[in-house]
Amino acid sequence: NYKKNNVIDYDCIIPVNGGVDSFYTVYYVKEILKLKPLCVHYNSLYTTSLGHSNLSRLRREFNVDIHMHIPSREQVIAINKATIYHLDSMYWHVHAGSTSYPLHIATRYKIPLIIWGSHESTEQVGMYKHNDKVEMNRRYRHDHHLMGIEIEELEKLDPQITKFNNNIYKYPDYNLIYNEGIRGIYLSNFIPWNQKNNHELMIKKYNY
Repeated sequence: NYKKNNVIDYDCIIPVNGGVDSFYTVYYVKEILKLKPLCVHYNSLYTTSLGHSNLSRLRREFNVDIHMHIPSREQVIAINKATIYHLDSMYWHVHAGSTSYPLHIATRYKIPLIIWGSHESTEQVGMYKHNDKVEMNRRYRHDHHLMGIEIEELEKLDPQITKFNNNIYKYPDYNLIYNEGIRGIYLSNFIPWNQKNNHELMIKKYNY
């Protein structure tokens, strides 16, 4: 049972952005599960004005706190140059930041449960079954989200990016995660998940 008796404490963390399944996940966790979440947002600098509007609406509609990290423009440009050259990707930092930052917040504030929305490898490509109850972990992040390159390796490939504080892109130490009992689960493994229906419901209820 992750629900705290103290109304001040957060029961869980929900990673959010300006789209995808953030709205539905917050809706389900707050309104159906009756948990008090702390929302966590890694600002990729790619978010559109509509995405920012959605985040603002999410905060107002559900009365949630949002913990946000905004990297400098110079840091994102430098990392993008490195990842475009070595990985043909300008999206690496988005995956790295959005999958590590919630863990940093969880360990800092000792919040043991992180609730993600859908698990793309289950929902989209059938790598797992729903009853496998796949959880967020370092290995999956390394192999798929980061395409096999951690920030420490990227710094060796391109020393120019070492002038920035890149700790936000590092996955916290496993022992720290284990000692705090932190788990990252996917909501889509526990309830029927229909992306189209979820979006339409949020548009109807909250003008998302």
